[in-house]
This record gives sequence, structure tokens and C-alpha cells, in this order.
Amino acid sequence: MMLRRDPWRSARVLFAVLAAVLLAAAPLPAAPASTAALRTFEAAYAMIVRDHVSPPPRAALLRGAFAGLEAALARQGFALRATPGGDEARDLEQIVEVIARAPAATGGRVSDADAAHAAILGMVAALNDPHSAFIPAEAFRQALGIGPGYGGIGIAVNFEGGRPVVAEVFEETPAQRAGLRPGDVIAEIDGRPTQAMDPQEVVAALRGRPGTPVRLRLLRDGQPAEAQLVRGVIQPRRVTSRMLMPDVGYIRLGDFSDGTGDEVGRRLAHLVESGARGIVLDLRGNPGGSLDESVKVASLFLRAGTVTSLVARAGPGETFPVLTNGSKFTGPVVVLVDGGSASASEVVAGALQDNGVRVVGTKSLGKGSVQSLRRLPDGSGLRLTIAHFLTPRGTRVEGRGIQPDVVATTPAGTMGTDQDRQLQAALQLIRSRLGARVRAAA
Repeated sequence: MMLRRDPWRSARVLFAVLAAVLLAAAPLPAAPASTAALRTFEAAYAMIVRDHVSPPPRAALLRGAFAGLEAALARQGFALRATPGGDEARDLEQIVEVIARAPAATGGRVSDADAAHAAILGMVAALNDPHSAFIPAEAFRQALGIGPGYGGIGIAVNFEGGRPVVAEVFEETPAQRAGLRPGDVIAEIDGRPTQAMDPQEVVAALRGRPGTPVRLRLLRDGQPAEAQLVRGVIQPRRVTSRMLMPDVGYIRLGDFSDGTGDEVGRRLAHLVESGARGIVLDLRGNPGGSLDESVKVASLFLRAGTVTSLVARAGPGETFPVLTNGSKFTGPVVVLVDGGSASASEVVAGALQDNGVRVVGTKSLGKGSVQSLRRLPDGSGLRLTIAHFLTPRGTRVEGRGIQPDVVATTPAGTMGTDQDRQLQAALQLIRSRLGARVRAAA
């Protein structure tokens, strides 16, 4: 039997010695803060190694931690003398030493928490995974949805040609007060070009703590414009619905936050009571959300089978069957998607498409992965990719997206209007299906 060396044991011993030296050199209470910083780094390292769907070798992960520390120190004019050697235990010892000594070595310009976070950021960068991220404490509380609503500006966004376009401006919000309009193209957020950002990054950049400023550079009718806004508390508008025609209903989902499945079920029932025999399900610009909520939504339109299945690190993972409780809508359905439809939206679109539902629009984003939020000891957190999902027929979505059955584009700012070509194409499909049903019944 081999006895495997615990790299954290020697790291903890070294940390205790370093803390004692720091305390002897100065009267500052450095040990408690340093202990918290070490726990945060330790937890992050363990989570990444254990939970990420495809982590790099541990040596590469720790090289990332060194790179993160080096960059953080360099920004304050300091050099990192420690270098990775490829031995896990020794590299961990060096990282712990840098974290513990950072406040004293930099005259307080880099705290131990700053150093720990820099090391974690470096490890996340080493994953080469755009969907995994380190999240500071305040943003992590926002991500968990703690408290009513969320901090933001109050708009719904679609993605057209890779650019975020304002689709809707909510009433009594910072966006409305700043004069934003449907059709405005968001070119930059706080100086960062949006062309290189995916939908989730755009949403994250627009959201933030209420009371914080955000600056937008816009294109309005092809002309540049700017808007200075202060984020406020936005009450989520997850689901909207209406009758498009006497026998066709419309449901739009803004995201898949908690409660979305039940809300869609209630609105679907109301539309049916109002005479709807066909439904347009609009997932355009929907960045995703809860996997469980996507299963609930898809199950409203499927009688049996599988909604999705996961491929985890160790191979095939959990399968999510169609939920059999509750009523089912059996009339014709058309799903609308675009380049901003991601994650949970692609779960629903893929499940319905594999069961014969037509999809209209443009190719979805191709974010076919599942992330989990993990809290770290200091209140910050990690968003880690833990699995990839497949459609019921076993099609991988990551990097590929959902290919529409009918490709259609629509001019900016026309969503939901008579000029919305994608919506008109969906209506045409449903009308033809309803007409075929009438002929068959006759």
C-alpha cells in the first residue's frame, strides 16, 4: 500500500511558522486574516481539482496561480521571486508563503485576500474555459439572488450579428430614465467592446450593485451615442405572454431563474383558456439559468422521454426525464432562437427540436455546458463548468449551438412588431400546422 503525501499538511505547517514570524515583526493581527485568505485559496484549489469537468494537470493549474500572483504584484510595482517547480507540495508551499507575506512585503498595498484572489484568478485562467470564473463577494451575492430583484439598468437584450441590441426597456428603470430605446446597439460597456463578449458576459457587465454607475456607448440608427446610468433594483420580468391571433399564443422567456417553469405553466394554461391552439415560444436573447427550470419548461410540451442528459468528468452523468405531472400542451409549437439563446435555452430548444418541434431564427450560442456556483470561505465564489449536456438524441451542443429548421433574421428593434420576420415565419408555420389539423379532422 502506498501512502500518498498530503501537500496541504506541509503547507499548513509552513503557514503557521510564517504567521508567527509576521506577528513577531509587527503588532498587526495578521494571522486571522491570513488564515481566512489561505482557506479561500485552499478551497478554490480543491474545488477546481475535484469538480471541473476537464481540469488541466495540477502543475499547470499551479503555474496559473503563480502567474496570477505575479501579475497582481507587478501592478503594484513588486516582483515575484518564487517560481513553480512542478512539484505540487512545494509549489503549494510557495503560494502559501506569498499569500501570507504579501501585506508585509508590499507595505499593505497587496493584502493577503488580494493575493489569494489573484492566485485563484490565475488558476481559473489556466482552465481555458470561458464559462468558469472567479466571482468577488458582492457579485457572488448578486449571482445567488440574495435579496429582492437584482442590480441592473432594466432592459431586455437580443443578440444580432454578435452585437447586443436593446429589445425592451422596462418601465420606471434607469434605462427608461436615461432614454434608452429598443433597437439601440450596445457597442461598449464601461469602455469594454461588447463584440468580444458572450451573452452572459454582457448581462454580468450590465448588472451590479444598485447605486453603482455604468457607462454605455450606443449606436442609434447608425449614429454614436452615450448613456450614463446608475444601476437600480430591478424586479425580474421572467415571462411575458399574449395572444398573437385568436388561436395562437405567444410566450417570451427572459431567463430561467427560479420559478420560471411554474410561471410558464400558468401563462400557458391562461392562453389555452383564451383559445390558443398553437404556441410560439420565444427564447431569443435568453442567456439561460437553472437547468431544473429548463426541464420544467420543456416538460410542458413533451409527453415522455428525456429532456437532456449530462456528460460529466467521469463519463455519462445524470439523465433528466420529461416530468409527467401536470397537463401537457399537444398543439403545434414553434421555438424562436438567436445568437443570444444560451445554456438552459438550448436545453429547451434542443429537447423540443428532437421531438419534432420546428425551431426558427438563427443559430444559438452553443453554450452546452452546466455550471455550478460554489461559495468560498470569504464570501467570494467560483462558477465552475461541471458537465456538458446532450439533446435527447445525443447531440452535443457545446460549441455548435442549436441549428434552426428555418433560418430567418429580423431587423434591429423590430422584435414583437409586424416587422419581426422571425416571429412572422413562426406564425406561418403554426398556421400551416393548424390548417393541416383542420383538414385532417374534416
